[in-house]
Amino acid sequence: MIPDPDTSVYLGDGLSSNSLITADQLADVSWGKEYNEQVIPPKVVKPPPTGDEEDAPPAEEEAPAEDKGELADVVEEHLLFNMVGIGLGESEAYRLMVSMKRLLDKEPLKSAKFFGRIFTLSNYYYIAETEVDPDRQPEAEEGSPPEEEEGAGKPPSTILGILQNGKTKTEPQLPAEAAGQPGANKFRYYVTTDFCSWRALPDVKPCHIQAARLIKKLFTGNLSAPIQCHPPFPGSEAEYLRAQIARISFGCKVAPKGMFKPPEEEEDEDAPKKESNKRPPYETVPELTPVEDVPEEDDTEAWANETLATWARGYEHDALMNISNWVHIEPEILKSQGRTTEHKFTSEDEEEAEADTPPPGPIEEIHSICSGADEDDSLNFPMHWHSKNCSWTVRKAATQPSVKAMQVYLLKSLRWPGAVCYASVHSTKPGSQFCNVYIGDGLKSDAVSTFSPPTPNVERSQPIKKAILQTDFTADDEAEFSPPPPPPVVDKQEEEEEEEDE
Repeated sequence: MIPDPDTSVYLGDGLSSNSLITADQLADVSWGKEYNEQVIPPKVVKPPPTGDEEDAPPAEEEAPAEDKGELADVVEEHLLFNMVGIGLGESEAYRLMVSMKRLLDKEPLKSAKFFGRIFTLSNYYYIAETEVDPDRQPEAEEGSPPEEEEGAGKPPSTILGILQNGKTKTEPQLPAEAAGQPGANKFRYYVTTDFCSWRALPDVKPCHIQAARLIKKLFTGNLSAPIQCHPPFPGSEAEYLRAQIARISFGCKVAPKGMFKPPEEEEDEDAPKKESNKRPPYETVPELTPVEDVPEEDDTEAWANETLATWARGYEHDALMNISNWVHIEPEILKSQGRTTEHKFTSEDEEEAEADTPPPGPIEEIHSICSGADEDDSLNFPMHWHSKNCSWTVRKAATQPSVKAMQVYLLKSLRWPGAVCYASVHSTKPGSQFCNVYIGDGLKSDAVSTFSPPTPNVERSQPIKKAILQTDFTADDEAEFSPPPPPPVVDKQEEEEEEEDE
């Protein structure tokens, strides 16, 4: 038989039911008289002014809250990415945004946004792309010597390095681009794996980019781990990660056509016309200016510009489904130097170079900024029925009939799987809202299988020049030219013993 629930059978030791509490005890509320004062303490009342107030020093005014920098709305961005099946979850994006806000409060940064997430063998690398604020950056101490780059202008420190180079002189190293200036080191990148601690990555060097192009290696999840590969990589996983970020950023940052004004380029009238849209390397990277003003309806000349008209009408009629309406907003990295700008060596650098260095090749040509994504080199698949394929693909997000005013388009890179850009278009607004992000393993997709180059032959420790082979000597030849044998050595003690015996 089940006991009645109104009884005290179900109560443990020290408990009592409501039926055991009297009405007087329930009516007594004297314990809550000072409850509000305990939860919310009263404000401090200033004392009334006195006659000596004129002689008192003026009160210090409260300084306004310091602006800690601009933070991108990661949650809103990835809600739009989720519409096309890509991006972070809502809770993960919120935790990342809170962690980036703490990073802005701690470091002297002007802005911060989410660059991407890279898979590793043990965890995830969450990467933040930030811009340093020079006003908040601490000043360098006077008299402190500048930090010297490791291995710059120094001979090899090991026997193996001497044998590999042949000589102690080294070729002049390409300098890294200036930090905070337009180029490969314009932004500073921070990495975290747990949303608690952020670690700043070093500035990228041309030697790191050139070495990263020769290898294909997954990340371990430890930024201090060495890169064990062939050809050797001159640095740890932190430098390797920074080099891959630079390659992805300058190869896959795109935007809808018309969002920025292309830089004006001086045309040489005497120069012959080129079939391609390539140009020589930049001496300085030009900065792009966003388009903001919509032309007036009476301005027929402005509306005759197809790019400007498409932007002003909000890319109607699915204009962004055409890859030619997407452009690059970052310059290419030179294959010959690993920089965005060409570095010209001075006479002192040329004197330090070895005499047997090969002569410089022809001037490299690159695509200009704001060049179309359809102008990129195609992916070659020798064994495929279609040998050449476009390196980009675009698709449109499915939306409900009630929200037809907004459309979301996604451009995806096939050369760097994981690099995507979305564009949110409103029918009543000009232009679009776009965002680039990378979510992948940090490796480039090669149409041909990647094989490591063979290891070099073992070099002789002391190479002999003009060696002449000779026949071996016989025993008689050695006896003829050998020196006479030394006289036998006799001990003095033995001589004295022999004399005594005689």
